[in-house]
Amino acid sequence: MQTLTITGTVDGHNVTFILSPSPAYAEIYRNQLLQSPFTDYSRTGAMVEFVNLIPQSGDILVAMGEV
Repeated sequence: MQTLTITGTVDGHNVTFILSPSPAYAEIYRNQLLQSPFTDYSRTGAMVEFVNLIPQSGDILVAMGEV
């Protein structure tokens, strides 16, 4: 797996982020905690949308994946 670039404003309001490059498989971490697909976020292609807890200012988002 490789580190993916995740872009989007982490401000407590934005729920949509974009992964680059667009992965076939991805793991999303928020503050070093692995997030659960469908429970914490949904992903379509390169787009990630948080559905449970909205990332707050100061949160660290990391994406790992296979392209």
